[in-house]
Amino acid sequence: MVKKTSKNYNIYVIITILIIFFIILFYLFYNNYKLKKENQFFKKSNSTINNDLIMEKENNTNYYNQIFDYKKENDEILSRYNSLQSEYDNKVCMSVSEFNKLKSNRNDTINRDYRVLYDELYPPLNRSDTNNHTNLANNIMTRNMYIKTNNVDDTYRLVAYVTSNSDNKDIGNNSWKLFGRQKDRHRSEFYMTPTNNNNDVKIPLTDNIIVGEKVRDIYAIPNTLQFNSPMLNSDVYEVTEVPKADLTSNYI
Repeated sequence: MVKKTSKNYNIYVIITILIIFFIILFYLFYNNYKLKKENQFFKKSNSTINNDLIMEKENNTNYYNQIFDYKKENDEILSRYNSLQSEYDNKVCMSVSEFNKLKSNRNDTINRDYRVLYDELYPPLNRSDTNNHTNLANNIMTRNMYIKTNNVDDTYRLVAYVTSNSDNKDIGNNSWKLFGRQKDRHRSEFYMTPTNNNNDVKIPLTDNIIVGEKVRDIYAIPNTLQFNSPMLNSDVYEVTEVPKADLTSNYI
């Protein structure tokens, strides 16, 4: 009877030990599983944070690049402004380059007026005082002021025909007469009217309606013109100048 009791006790102890072992094993397995899940969660969080940091870094880089571009553009604008301001400050009646060109030949207006008077093929300038422009040139050399420079009393006259072969017709039926006059020694004024005299339209030619090369000198008219005006086509117009000898007649 004692042996049987002892045997039962040993079995009980062994079962108890096994139960405790399995409980410890389960506990360790559960903790290991929990740690793995937490580790995965932290890894995912760290990955998200790293991606956010990378995106923030890229955004900051783009922002700094944009600031750099703005600064570069501002510096270019400031440089152009300073250049224009310098050119304006150095200008009395003409730019420095024009002054240097004039400086190489003071007698240009004398020769020009001589040809107007004695060369039948040279276009008339209609100047009220042939000595005025020579005096102006000489005074610019010494930077003297208060010499009459404006209004040479020129009158508008026909200088060219402006036509377009475009299928789109403008308000002048793509056929215009170009009139011009010399406003002063460095500038001319122009306007256009349709060749059809019954069409009472007059368009002053200002820089803001001309695309590309401008019309500023009555003796240097471009061969083609292109306009940005609702009254004219955007296609290229051909310019046919009136022969210079014909400018002696008044076409107005």
